Amino acid sequence: MYGQLLDPSDYRFAGLLNNMALTYVDLGEFDKAEAYYEKAMQIIGGLPDGGMEMAVTYVNLACLWDERGKAAGRPFDEKIDECLDKAWEYLDDPRAKRDSYYAFTCRKCAGTFGYFGRFRIKKSWKKGRIESMRGLELARAYYEQCGAEWLRREFPGYVDRIAVGLVGEGSECFGFDDDISTDHDFEPGFCLWITQEDEQAIGFKLMRGYKKLPDTFMGVSRKAVSLFGGGRRGVHGIGEFYESFTGSPGAPEELMQWLKLPEHALACAVNGEVFADGLGEFSRIRATLQAGYPEDVRLKKIAARAAVMAQAGQYNFMRCVRRGEYGAAALALTEFAQAAVSMAHLLCSRYAPYYKWGFRSLRSLGDGSMAARLEWLITSLQMKRRRRKNRMRWRRLPPISCRFSARGD
Repeated sequence: MYGQLLDPSDYRFAGLLNNMALTYVDLGEFDKAEAYYEKAMQIIGGLPDGGMEMAVTYVNLACLWDERGKAAGRPFDEKIDECLDKAWEYLDDPRAKRDSYYAFTCRKCAGTFGYFGRFRIKKSWKKGRIESMRGLELARAYYEQCGAEWLRREFPGYVDRIAVGLVGEGSECFGFDDDISTDHDFEPGFCLWITQEDEQAIGFKLMRGYKKLPDTFMGVSRKAVSLFGGGRRGVHGIGEFYESFTGSPGAPEELMQWLKLPEHALACAVNGEVFADGLGEFSRIRATLQAGYPEDVRLKKIAARAAVMAQAGQYNFMRCVRRGEYGAAALALTEFAQAAVSMAHLLCSRYAPYYKWGFRSLRSLGDGSMAARLEWLITSLQMKRRRRKNRMRWRRLPPISCRFSARGD
């Protein structure tokens, strides 16, 4: 069937040949298996991004020589080392894209490298490369490897109506997560957003199916999933999801609604990634929110932040220092900094995230210099020990500024 429907150079032939070779290895027909691996590599060699597939094929070849050695009663260590070295060249290639598929391939090959005594490589992949994988990458890989086929198989009439991705609360949705973030809420999983109509038709079945997806993926375990929602991942109604952040099932319609919405809530509503959205309803609302506050609201918020910065930073801060009220001065400085972080985001038509991620987000705006200056401003003051010097220092402090475009970058 493949020969009738596909071109001989189609990448799917390489997968078929690899699987056929594995079967011949199990049957002990090693010459045939080797021939199929070689044919697979010929096809893969013609692909623009076939490095990971080539690495897996060489790892499979190493296993073939191991089995052949057991059958012959003599080891083929040189052949095995040659294959593993070739696989390593592809996996360690700096040009290889370090994405979810790369991490999946490393995990897939790590056990074989360990089996053949290359424990340092195995440890590096399992502890360094896989565990440092970002939450968004893990979510996309879990969807692509476990979720996509399940949706096509179980919900063929709805798969193009279900939006899939990872958006909402959590540092992983902003791309701010790191190794420290893995101590809580780090798990494979994704969100599925459906309309109210589809929720009535398939909502409960979809929830049950999502709960039955693999509990462990790439060595990371899933948390308990409630059938009735309430978690950050799983099934959500489109309107209910947006309402949890904006107070309405879609984008606000009145300027006063926009004015009252906190920036961090809107930041959560538009972060992350959408992996699939055939219907487009979820993405339509998302695009409206991503455009930023209406101009009148944005300007009003900019004016409000400027007033706070002037009052707290230009006026109250130095008055507190002169009085020796260093705790109050620190509070004034904090008020100024929080308003400055918000101001920078508003100038770029972006939403400032929750305060603990404010500086992380600020570094991505403009040329990033404002974050460095502002961080120095609020962390380097030693007022109690060097009051007089600091007073002069603050008078000479250059203005906090950096380049921003009026709307956008």
